[in-house]
Amino acid sequence: MICADFFGIICQTTPCVAAETNKVKSGEADTKIAIVIGNSAHPTGALTNPKNDATAIASAFKKLGFEVLLKLDVTKTENDAAFKVFSQKAEKSAVAAFFYAGHGMQINGGNYIVPIDANPRSERDIKREMLKMDDVIDDMGSAKIKLVFFDACRDNPLSRSFSRGNSRGMAAPLEATGTLISFATKHGNTAADGDGKHSPYTQALLAELGNSTGMEIEQILRRVQQQVKANTRGQQEPWRYGSLMEIFLFKSRH
Repeated sequence: MICADFFGIICQTTPCVAAETNKVKSGEADTKIAIVIGNSAHPTGALTNPKNDATAIASAFKKLGFEVLLKLDVTKTENDAAFKVFSQKAEKSAVAAFFYAGHGMQINGGNYIVPIDANPRSERDIKREMLKMDDVIDDMGSAKIKLVFFDACRDNPLSRSFSRGNSRGMAAPLEATGTLISFATKHGNTAADGDGKHSPYTQALLAELGNSTGMEIEQILRRVQQQVKANTRGQQEPWRYGSLMEIFLFKSRH
C-alpha cells in the first residue's frame, strides 16, 4: 500500500481579497523541512530511547512529505552545522518543524538542548556548549508554520550540578505568533524515557501521525496529551504553547 500524505494549510479567513499579496513564492507552497535530533549517548546520564524516537519520527515526517535532516548523538559543533543547513532551507519553506529527544535543561527561564559532549562547569559555559530553544525557533526564519516537538524534559543529572537559576524540568517557552510548541510534559516537570522502544510522548505522537489524515494539528496534540496522561496514569501530561495564524492539517494526496 502506498501512503503519501502531506500537510495542508488553510487560510482561516474568508476568501482572501489579498490573495496575491499573501501568495507563497513559486515552488514553496508545499515545501516542508524538518530537523530531527536524538541524543542518547550523554556521558552524564545515557538514555535508551532518544535515538529510537528520532529515527521513527524522521520516518513519519518523510511519509508526510517533509524533507528531513536526521541527526543522532550530535556534538555541539555538529549541532551548529546541522542548524546552519536547516536555517537556510527553512527560510525557503512554508513549513518548518523541529523534533528533539534527549536531555534538556532550563537555566534562568531559558530552555537548552544538551549535546552529547556538553560538560559545562559554570552557567556561563552553557551558552557556549548548549543550544537554546529560542535560537532554534529563530532558525526557522520566515516559514509560515513553525512546529516544535520537545521530548527533552527527561531528568538530567547535569542540571543537578547547578544550584542557582536551575529548576526541575523545562521552563514555559516564550510564545511566538505562527509557532506551535509541544512539550512532552508541563513546564517544571520531568518526562519519562519509557520502558519500551519509545518514550510515552513519542509513542503517542507516532500513533497520531500514523492516523492523521484530515486532522488539524491542535486536535492531534490534544489526542497525544490524552494518550500520554492515560498511559502514565497521570504522571506525565504533555503541554502545548503558542498559536498558528492558519489552520494546519494533514491532507491525503490523490
